[in-house]
Amino acid sequence: RDEHYSQGQLCSVCFSPIEEGEIALAQLRNGRERMAEKLWAISPLRNLQVEVEVVASCFYDPKNTVPRAAALQLQRPSDAIELAVKRASTLHENKEPMHSAIKSTIDDELCLISVASWPNANAQRIEKLAQLLGFDSVDYPKTGNSKKLAGVEIFAVGPFHCWLQIDLKQSSLNLAQLQQHVVSDIASVVDISHSYTKVSLSGKELRSLMSRAITIDLRPAKFNQHQIALTRLLGVQSLVHCVSASESQETQFDILFNRAFALDAWQHLCQLSHNLDGNLSGYSIGNSEQGKN
Repeated sequence: RDEHYSQGQLCSVCFSPIEEGEIALAQLRNGRERMAEKLWAISPLRNLQVEVEVVASCFYDPKNTVPRAAALQLQRPSDAIELAVKRASTLHENKEPMHSAIKSTIDDELCLISVASWPNANAQRIEKLAQLLGFDSVDYPKTGNSKKLAGVEIFAVGPFHCWLQIDLKQSSLNLAQLQQHVVSDIASVVDISHSYTKVSLSGKELRSLMSRAITIDLRPAKFNQHQIALTRLLGVQSLVHCVSASESQETQFDILFNRAFALDAWQHLCQLSHNLDGNLSGYSIGNSEQGKN
């Protein structure tokens, strides 16, 4: 087999609780004419190859004849999170270090839950979350901001949508409790822990590095403590969270990388940090306070 003869590329991969295995979307040459064909998906970066089968994009119940289960009955298999942690370990095993000016840690126990309401039930979603988490609904964060509670952090990623990052050492909140309290006719409650890898970065030169990997304005006046951005970092969907940004402390960002491309993004970010060696000061977007561009 010629390793350089590509038939296409995988666009995204995720775990399917229905199929009890991995499924993927792909761009494939003459794909519609190749149903049931077996191919090899290859990752030179990880030195992996997996046999895949070409199927229709609507391969499960195409005639819509299978009865649908109630939302509360759909539970993620217990081994899905273990599989996600195993995949995250590739970042630990990666030999590419970050620049010595930037400290980094990886969270292997990420618990992340998405809560998205129907537009006409948004106020109910916020009220239900406030009741469950013990805060006043008027204090719910605005879009692009976060709110830290005891063991739970709310990321307001959209006007009708938030992510809950749960610290399992400080909070006993779980998916079942959320689904029981925020019922399905108000909002969709989904565990997305398996979809993201969390990396924490800190350092006095962090904004300078990040400003070269992301298109948003990272100046302290524009992106400060408790602010978030659901964006693309080096082409990979990511949530960037400003954890601390006081003058007396090093800046810290938490980054939730889309897991399918987390390793690639991390390696590119490490390389970028070393390419900036000797020039890790100021912001590429400009900092009027320091007079730098």
